Amino acid sequence: MRPTIAASPLSMTPDELAETRRKAGFQDGATLEAERAEARERVARSYVRAHLPAYREVVKALRGNLAEIERAARRWLRTSDPQRAYERWRGVSRRRADRVAGLYAQVADDGFDGGHAQRLLADAYRRWEELREDLGGEVAADARFSALLVELRDALTAVARVLDEIEHDEELAAGP
Repeated sequence: MRPTIAASPLSMTPDELAETRRKAGFQDGATLEAERAEARERVARSYVRAHLPAYREVVKALRGNLAEIERAARRWLRTSDPQRAYERWRGVSRRRADRVAGLYAQVADDGFDGGHAQRLLADAYRRWEELREDLGGEVAADARFSALLVELRDALTAVARVLDEIEHDEELAAGP
């Protein structure tokens, strides 16, 4: 004797099918992806926490270089030949810029995804690079220059805020 198999309704709507799958313990793709993304971010935050001094050093170096650029740009305008003053400064500032780039490379080029904190830092670093590329003797006279400085400072503040959150995250302090 053959066991009888319960007949399944052939005409289930997509909503009914989804509800039946949910009751059976299946999760939809969006929920699974959200859980995976949350787990990746948690691992990334743990990684950033383990390397927090390096991340903070990059933010500090970017802030310092930004302040140096702002002071120098104002000085260039006060000279008789702003472009020449800029060219002299650029030669001297290359080492400091290379140091900032080296610090950033240490946290960015290790092949590990630092999550949201890493993306914010990468955005701030990219803005800093673009600012350095657009420098010239009379850049301080351009209103856009001041706006770029403010945007970059805001980006660095956002990175510092996320680093503070990671540092004070009790779940990360407990560890896995």
